[in-house]
Amino acid sequence: MANDEAGMMSERCTAGGGCATPATAPADRWLWLTAALLCAAMFIVLAWPAFMGRIYDADDLTTQHLPLRAFYQNCLRNGDSFLWCPNLFCGYYAHGEGQTGMCHPLHWLLYRFLPLGAAFSIELLHTYPLALLGMFLLLRRHGAPAFAALYGGFAFAFSGYMMWHYVHMHVIAIMAHAPWLLLCVNLAMRSTGGGRAAGLCGLGLLTASQLLLGHPQHVWFSSLAELAYALWLARADRSAARLPTLALFKALGVL
Repeated sequence: MANDEAGMMSERCTAGGGCATPATAPADRWLWLTAALLCAAMFIVLAWPAFMGRIYDADDLTTQHLPLRAFYQNCLRNGDSFLWCPNLFCGYYAHGEGQTGMCHPLHWLLYRFLPLGAAFSIELLHTYPLALLGMFLLLRRHGAPAFAALYGGFAFAFSGYMMWHYVHMHVIAIMAHAPWLLLCVNLAMRSTGGGRAAGLCGLGLLTASQLLLGHPQHVWFSSLAELAYALWLARADRSAARLPTLALFKALGVL
């Protein structure tokens, strides 16, 4: 009887080398499924107006972001310069104001080739799944179970800050970069070879992408988190010698 009970309580090892008890493996699958359904349901609710051919129009979205993007799109399609808007304040340096992100490659593609409403909705909504995926991968990198990492991604992407700031679409887009940048810092500090190279290049490119979105205050917030995380990794892994290279690629991204 004792041997039977011990056999029933023993761990089952999978072909891939991972082990799970009979009680926890089905529970993990249900938790993963629940998290996935929760993420999908939340995004469907958020994107429902776009599915119906409508756009969000509250606050800054209507008074600033949509009109400037309409001007930006007209300039792209007519071959005009989008740097200066003659329709505001007897002439206004629209590109210098910055929050339309006129030089960001994604914005150029969206507003050059898609209708205004579709481009506007995609720009606003795509940041949420990207934020979720970035946090999911970062937590997996730290060894979190898949269902826990997915819950973590959900908590970040649909947090109060990200949801309430939807009217500041460039702000949430910048913050959606943050977990990806932390992942790049992790790769650069803890990997070798191709993994380290990917982390360093990603750090530079994502920093440039943040700055091109046009809200440097939140780039600063993100950079502070990256610095704190890099210092923590350097202390934990005794890898402070890698910090100068990390700083170099961050500077290249700014340039």
